[in-house]
Formats: sequence, structure tokens, C-alpha cells
Amino acid sequence: MPTTLQTINDASDCLLSAEQIYHSPSKRKRLQSQTDTDESDAAASHAEYLERRRKNNAASKRSRETRKLQMVNMEEEVVQLEQKNARLRQRVAELEKLTKFMKSAVVDAIRQTP
Repeated sequence: MPTTLQTINDASDCLLSAEQIYHSPSKRKRLQSQTDTDESDAAASHAEYLERRRKNNAASKRSRETRKLQMVNMEEEVVQLEQKNARLRQRVAELEKLTKFMKSAVVDAIRQTP
């Protein structure tokens, strides 16, 4: 009856080393095919990532430009509204002055009437 150590040695003689398995033709083809697939998947994934980044960068740039244009337009509108507000305040002051003058003219006319 063989000893345990002898059984292990006999079994190890039957086992192939990792190098032998890797270099066997069928295993090599499978590994190469899998590696090629993994590399092409990784390349495709990286290409998709780069495309998403490119699109996102373009969208961000458009968004910044749009926001900047809106800001410029709002600033121009603020200036125009401030000018209009100043003109309207001046017009209100003129009309109040005219109203005061007209009231005093009516009161004077009523006083002079016999």
C-alpha cells in the first residue's frame, strides 16, 4: 500500500503546471480569444466613455455660453429698465407739479367768482 507522501508525488506527476496549461494549444486559443474579447470590450468601453465625456464637455460649454448670454441680456435689460424708471419718475414729478398748479388755478378761479 502506498504512503500518503508517495500518493501525493504520484498525483503531482499527473498534474500539469500552470505554464504547461497556458501553453497548450487549445487553452492558449481560448485564453487568447478571451483576452482579445476582454481587450476589445475594454477598448469599446473606453471609447464609449471618451465619447460621453466629449458630449458632456460640449453640453457644458453650450450651457455656460447660454448662461453667460442670458446674464448679458439681463444686465442690458436692467440698464434699460433703470433708465425707463428714471424717465417715469421724472414724468410723475412733472404731472404732480402740473396737478398742483391746476388745483391752485381752480381754487383762485373759484375765489374770484362773485
